[in-house]
Amino acid sequence: MARTFLFLAVIHFVFYISTLHAQVPEKLSYQALLTDSEGNPVATGNHVMTFHLFTAPTAADPVWSESQSVAVSNGILNVMLGSIEPFNFEFDRPYWLGITIGSNPELTPRVELTSLPYALNARSVVDGAIGSSKLADEAVTSDKIANGQVVKSINNLRDELTIAGGSGVTVTSSGDTVYISASAGNDTVNSGGTEIFYSDWFGPNFNEGTEWQSFDSFGGLRVNYIDKPAPEITQDILENGVILVFAKLNGYISTIWTQNNVSALPITMMYIQSAVTNIDNWDFRISEGNIRIVFQNNENTYQATGMNTNHRFRYVVFQNNESSLPSFTKIKYREGK
Repeated sequence: MARTFLFLAVIHFVFYISTLHAQVPEKLSYQALLTDSEGNPVATGNHVMTFHLFTAPTAADPVWSESQSVAVSNGILNVMLGSIEPFNFEFDRPYWLGITIGSNPELTPRVELTSLPYALNARSVVDGAIGSSKLADEAVTSDKIANGQVVKSINNLRDELTIAGGSGVTVTSSGDTVYISASAGNDTVNSGGTEIFYSDWFGPNFNEGTEWQSFDSFGGLRVNYIDKPAPEITQDILENGVILVFAKLNGYISTIWTQNNVSALPITMMYIQSAVTNIDNWDFRISEGNIRIVFQNNENTYQATGMNTNHRFRYVVFQNNESSLPSFTKIKYREGK
């Protein structure tokens, strides 16, 4: 005589949670109470059960099936669905669970899956399906953002930052690029009642119009020179200020001039070249808006086109804002590194 089984209660569906993998699990834990036709719990033992999932409570063909030997203890059964046959479909619609025990007919009615198993659908969320409105404010922290993806902080500062340029520094942006540039103009230092302007180091540069040029002075002595525009040198500075010019004559060999040494113009250099004594004189001339670096050699050895381009110069302007200028006899130049 065939035995009749009833499921009096489906206790719950729960997820099988794996602590070893940070992903959505693909198994469902199913627990139920199995009774006979008189409502008595089925005796303890193993029963071969087949589980099906259907897309409708009366559908004929299942979308998924598996059979297991299930241990029953005092009518209570626990089974892990998906242990034998993985779920190869999406939980994006309603499904009903059908169960058969041994060769008996399928138990009725089928059990509709509750909302919890549908979290399996999270394993294949369509790209772009989660918009900003679905995320809670402050839900994404920097710790959750992979390295190499975004700039998380600048000098330990976070959130909205403003990059501001200091004196002589300009900050601009284009697209996703920020440009920070120091102006080629002069810096200004205020010392008491005296403002001090100083230029960047400059030298012969065709693009800036400071290439070497020449003319012949009285007696046929050639003068080589470069003109450096200096718009901050006004007539008032020419009459009431002080201007110093410093040089790094790096165009000489190191036995004549130590590289990057600095000295104030005028400078006189004496050396022997091809058994001939050469005397080089370096000086400067000032006019409104211009500094002229002047070079002369007693043997007229150097043409303007043959002048070394490694020499560098810097001018310093002292503009007095009080009744009298301080004494500059004790000022020493020290190049800032």
